[in-house]
Amino acid sequence: MYYRLCSQNKPNRTLILTRSAWHRFLEMARQAGWNPMGTVHPDMMLGLSSVYDEIYSLDHDNGTYTPADSRLVMLDDALNLGDALDRAFMTFEPQAVSAYASFYRTSGDRLREWARPGIGTLLELADFCHSGSFFIENQARPR
Repeated sequence: MYYRLCSQNKPNRTLILTRSAWHRFLEMARQAGWNPMGTVHPDMMLGLSSVYDEIYSLDHDNGTYTPADSRLVMLDDALNLGDALDRAFMTFEPQAVSAYASFYRTSGDRLREWARPGIGTLLELADFCHSGSFFIENQARPR
């Protein structure tokens, strides 16, 4: 089972992580001080203006980062997650992340195995989060 992360601003930029790797990275971020704001169902975004206060007055569903359907991680939360992953890198740098979980990176329609989870994957995910809000999608297998 996998989670596909897709940038809201750059839909071609995606990451696919195994569930175990995604859970591990979320835990590392929490240990490094990340305070999850919660995700938003994408349908809630329809019809809203781009005014900051309106977007953040939404009722976030407080921590659903492992959804059954698509969820949106808002900009501030994504940036905070990226910062926490950077801090986790500094703290956990000598340790390897679960070696049994695969990490994939997509390039267009092609899927290729990029690396085992570890320091490079942690940095890649942090960089991805720093690019802004993103969708989390649950999928049975990588495509």
